[in-house]
Amino acid sequence: MSEKLLNYIWFSRLYFEEQQTLLGERVRIISPGIPNTDARPDVFNAKVEINGRQWAGNVEFHVRASDWHRHNHDGKREYDNVILHVVFEADEQIFTQADNPIPTIILNYPKSILANYNTLIQSPHICPIEFNKIDSFHLNQWIDRLLIERLQVKTERISQILRESQNNWEQAFYVTLCRAFGFGVNADTMQQVAQSLPLNIIMHHRDSIEQIEALLLGQAGFLNNIENPDTQTTLWLREYQFLSHKFSLKPTDGVYFKFLRMRPSGFPTMRLAQFAMLLHRHDHLFSKVLNNLNIKSLRQIFTVEASEYWTTHYRPNYIAEHHGCSLSRSSIDLLIINTVVPFLFHYSQVSCDEQLQDNTLDLLRQLKAEQNHKVARFANFPCPDAYTSQALIQLHDNYCLRKDCLRCQIAHQYLKTNKD
Repeated sequence: MSEKLLNYIWFSRLYFEEQQTLLGERVRIISPGIPNTDARPDVFNAKVEINGRQWAGNVEFHVRASDWHRHNHDGKREYDNVILHVVFEADEQIFTQADNPIPTIILNYPKSILANYNTLIQSPHICPIEFNKIDSFHLNQWIDRLLIERLQVKTERISQILRESQNNWEQAFYVTLCRAFGFGVNADTMQQVAQSLPLNIIMHHRDSIEQIEALLLGQAGFLNNIENPDTQTTLWLREYQFLSHKFSLKPTDGVYFKFLRMRPSGFPTMRLAQFAMLLHRHDHLFSKVLNNLNIKSLRQIFTVEASEYWTTHYRPNYIAEHHGCSLSRSSIDLLIINTVVPFLFHYSQVSCDEQLQDNTLDLLRQLKAEQNHKVARFANFPCPDAYTSQALIQLHDNYCLRKDCLRCQIAHQYLKTNKD
């Protein structure tokens, strides 16, 4: 038992109508009031009827009545005005400073709620609820809300990048996309590279893939301390030396790219080479994305293959067996899910464009659900598309892992439906 559960039952009105104080007075709860987050009674503006007389004021929750003393409420004027003390266990009667008994009830509620709550909290599984027994309307409504929550979390970073880009949407998209090419493990360092190399510098040299590669690899520090460079690496070194001097560029300090336990195709050097080709092929990339809001066109935009050098190299000056160097379909879809959609969503909010927002969310419905360990933990939850899988990731990270079941609408339906 916890005050959190008591609070939940009270505000969800999952209690029985008939309540009684420790002194035998009949109680009817007219309005549960408003939660109070200050250091005062838990509820204000509640309305109750005690023995036929209506009262309006503060309500205080405790697991045990004696917690009143443990929480140091004695002698505080604001607690003398409490009209009702609601507890799970009444181990004593509490009195005001004037020695008047404070009306106290042991909250009368369906005991199945506690049993079901314990099932949720104590389950070794991420969620023990059988989702097929939950009304589809409430399921879909909760999925919608979870998805918006997840997008809002992602747009917080995008908003910050946009501010740092002086509200230049193309620059912000370039930085956000470069971060995405880090695919999680190298995201922060990739973002630092992009922020050290303004997009307008790259656009000055967009016609030359060698110069774009030289700028990105040089700023990332991958052209430092190379002994006996091959022909291509020598070209990059020469170009970077010239361009870094021309634009007063300095390589990012203290960045550390991770290579350990990664497939060579996912090395940050390969991702930078693919990103370079994307910038080489497309100018005004955000505008192009904005004007191609369908999966087929977006996939075409992001379908790139690094330059020929990378078919026999994974890192500068280190030769390897011949291999493909295209951005895979699954990687492209992840870029759309995790970068394009959140960025467009933020743009739609800033520009107050509801149609764009609807079209953006529809992109997720056109993509298959991601295959990862978080989504896999909800094996009995129908997950037909990325719209749902993104919502499940939000549910996993912000509710289930924290055992924050009382804020989950699915858990609410489970608890409410299983009343007896």
